[in-house]
Amino acid sequence: MRQVAQDGADVFYRGAPAKAIVARVRGHERNPGLLSEADLSGYRAIERTPLCFAHRRWRICGMPPPSSGTLAIGQMLGVLEARARSVAALKPVAAPWGLEPAPEAVHLISEAGRLAYADRDRYIADPAFAALPGRGVVELLDPDYLRERAALIGERSMGRAAPGVLRSAPVSLADDASPELAATTQLAVVDGFGNALSMTSSIENGFGAQILASGMLLNNQLTDFSF
Repeated sequence: MRQVAQDGADVFYRGAPAKAIVARVRGHERNPGLLSEADLSGYRAIERTPLCFAHRRWRICGMPPPSSGTLAIGQMLGVLEARARSVAALKPVAAPWGLEPAPEAVHLISEAGRLAYADRDRYIADPAFAALPGRGVVELLDPDYLRERAALIGERSMGRAAPGVLRSAPVSLADDASPELAATTQLAVVDGFGNALSMTSSIENGFGAQILASGMLLNNQLTDFSF
């Protein structure tokens, strides 16, 4: 971090950290990789137009596809907005250690997450390789569509949620058997002006690729690709 602060981002892609990463990947004892210094030096970040949506008095923006987090949050908030009366009535409950969310509120949020994740799993990919079907993100965030999804939430857990059927693309895509492993770090920062930033970083599996280089665990996020 000191080197990046002193010499800029290029040091990560062309300096000592890059050399250390390549050496560790290519020299792995059991499963050496093909990463090269040219791969890192040739990497270019792609600037994308943020995905934004309105929720009550806020405008919420984040990464568009191939990232799926902003869309999932938009869908969850839309589903909960469709159940606004029932959510608003669920006040926190007292516990010996303070206030806790009402169990019914936890249920609604969990089920909204199931519905959003089912759509994410079925429809969201890298648009450079697989276009979103139909009207894509626009339809997945459409209030009428989300009201239909919200109506699926009952008093008990739905278990594994099914993805929704898009009117603009009624032919459903095939299921994918790629594994989903858990290892995500979440950072949330709010400044004195009321700006809020939420950043999610995933390296897959408990310790990513289980390779440490320059103090960094290298990720093993290839399971996010469709096998």
